[in-house]
Amino acid sequence: MKWALIHQGNDLMYGMTFFANEVLKDGDGIHWFDGNKETVKLIEELQEFCPNYVCFGPLSSELLQANHIAFHVKRDVDAYTVFGGHHMNTLTDDFKHPHMDYIVKGPCYGAVNTIKTTSPGSTIHGCPQSPHLMRPSLKEYYEQVDIIRNRPRTYLMSHFGCCYNCSYCSTSSNRSKYRKQYKQCWLTRRPVEDVIEEALIAKSYGIKEIAIADDDALYNCKPGQNGVQWWKEFYQQWHDKVNLPAYCNVTPKTVLKADETAITCIALVCNSVQMGYETYSENSKKVFNRKFQTEDQVIAACKRIGMHIKKIKLEVIVGLPNVDGLIEDPVEDAIQTVMSCQRIAQSGKNEHPEIEDVEIKAQCYPLMLYPGTILWDKCNEQGIKTVNAAWQYSFYAGKGSVEFPDKTKKKINNIVKMTTMFVKYNIGRDWMEALISMDMTQESSRKLSECQYADSLIFRLGEEIKDSIPDIIKNMEFKY
Repeated sequence: MKWALIHQGNDLMYGMTFFANEVLKDGDGIHWFDGNKETVKLIEELQEFCPNYVCFGPLSSELLQANHIAFHVKRDVDAYTVFGGHHMNTLTDDFKHPHMDYIVKGPCYGAVNTIKTTSPGSTIHGCPQSPHLMRPSLKEYYEQVDIIRNRPRTYLMSHFGCCYNCSYCSTSSNRSKYRKQYKQCWLTRRPVEDVIEEALIAKSYGIKEIAIADDDALYNCKPGQNGVQWWKEFYQQWHDKVNLPAYCNVTPKTVLKADETAITCIALVCNSVQMGYETYSENSKKVFNRKFQTEDQVIAACKRIGMHIKKIKLEVIVGLPNVDGLIEDPVEDAIQTVMSCQRIAQSGKNEHPEIEDVEIKAQCYPLMLYPGTILWDKCNEQGIKTVNAAWQYSFYAGKGSVEFPDKTKKKINNIVKMTTMFVKYNIGRDWMEALISMDMTQESSRKLSECQYADSLIFRLGEEIKDSIPDIIKNMEFKY
């Protein structure tokens, strides 16, 4: 049997690399194809390969393009189509689509043999797997897809779950479905050796930076917990074998509760961290199910981790719906979140000299509502209008899911585009309000996104990456 795996987007389709390994373990052959190519050229390549199955694992933002490719596969290639990934989990088991022969829900484990022994039109449920047995197949991916090999960054993960239950995230549906298995299979870390092996493969293909993409790198890292020892072992092997620039995700709550050893080890691996702040006001925290988080808590977390890591990026979300009557003015809510980020970024220059030398920046995203999440369901129940298939948008485009009046929509879009600048240069409220009221051209929209992307690369990798940025953007499917 021959399986074609379709890459889409700019970044590693991590979940599909684990599926690829299951195919190889079953004794079949695989080949990766770049789904960003012109469809005619892609279909010609597939016809030459003659696969039995053509597999898609698109992010929600790539689903419409995946459907377009699948239409041409069904018309012009003698092969079955297989669709998996988070978006498929939201479909009912009796869902039928003319271009989807097989839909795989949940983990990929057990799916390969079931696909081969089941009639087309089936929905297949994979089985959770022990993280100690989960390995991706990466070499073929790097060798066969230019955009992945030429990107300066790649991802790896030590575990696949999250300890929070944010209303905009699919974690809640996974946790409720798998219950006890969620902690065992999603929140248990993989062996250090397996994660290091992934990094070594990436390094051998010239990757210059690693994103440790766990939702929270400090989960299970309180004093005496298993994560502390994991990070001690990981740091040592990273230092001895890999030694590439890296960054990871943390949250204020776990930063404050983590063992000092874990934070020290992370600082020896990562030169920056991304800290999920999400939103500022009490009402918006209720909408996101993050009532436990405060601005003071974030400042304290920056202070603690800033003793070890001197670059912290705050990540926030704007464009919230008026769920339960909590967000009457989404623009004011967004401005308050930006101003909070400004206060946090300036805190080291004011009342917290301990973090005076820490660079704190901010990245703003528009709220994207994904099927199956708590917030998606609430908006539907309360009749809050959303943009049809808004999940296809790129975060950098600044367009979110909630349907706002044109004037509000423009301001939210501009806030997303300009938050990094507002925080970096501590722009006053009057100037902010003037700038977010401006009409934006396609040229200015792209330029702002390029500036934002360049700022992130320079923040993480230093000024030496500056000259490479035009080539990096040229090799991307840059969305703005």
